[in-house]
Amino acid sequence: MRLLACDYGTKTIGLAYGTLDDNKNPAVIPLSSISVSSWEGASAKIIITAKQYKVDTILFGNPLNKENQETTTSLEVKKFVRFLTNRLNIPIKLVNERYTTYDAQEYSLGKGASNSIHSQAAALMLLRYLEENPLL
Repeated sequence: MRLLACDYGTKTIGLAYGTLDDNKNPAVIPLSSISVSSWEGASAKIIITAKQYKVDTILFGNPLNKENQETTTSLEVKKFVRFLTNRLNIPIKLVNERYTTYDAQEYSLGKGASNSIHSQAAALMLLRYLEENPLL
């Protein structure tokens, strides 16, 4: 199984690639973040990346609040996912991304450019997803 995880932001979308080996061990790699100047441009870059890595599924972080309720950002993510779904023939799943950006910032304190935080958050979200779904 090959997965692409996306940490959506209005200015930057973080990307991470992950796989499960034959023993169901996860391997996750943060990729370059993409700048969002338009949904068309961002979706084109996601499509290119998904094809390049031959992914089976794309994950998008859904930033729910502490009570697992929708937020303004989660509604924006859902709109973008609908937009992307109309341009792509790969399943897209929304997954809880609560605290991934915070955790990525804590982990990477002083370790690189701030735009890579989004890709590190995507990698963390993907790793958690793979660990929580070992029977994929």
